[in-house]
Amino acid sequence: MVEPSQKIISVRVETGLDDIFSASRTAAAKALEEQEINAVLISWKNNLTGESSPPVEACRCDIEGWELYALTRGATLRVEINGGEIVFLFMPVDEEFTAF
Repeated sequence: MVEPSQKIISVRVETGLDDIFSASRTAAAKALEEQEINAVLISWKNNLTGESSPPVEACRCDIEGWELYALTRGATLRVEINGGEIVFLFMPVDEEFTAF
């Protein structure tokens, strides 16, 4: 479910890779870097395998737990790999936060 306040970044990753998840994570980070966006990964879902993190039970029937977890913690950046095969939700952070 895409929230209206989310910025969506679409990325293509070569299919057929042995570890498409790892390649997707790297591609998502690179896409944010290219747009000069500092952000921290909050949650993700691999729709190819059904895995997600964190493994949180949903408390609303209209949104999955992993996604609700991220949204309630300030994730406003959504990186969709290959049309949503893998989805990463990031929370933007400012320079002051990353200086620690």
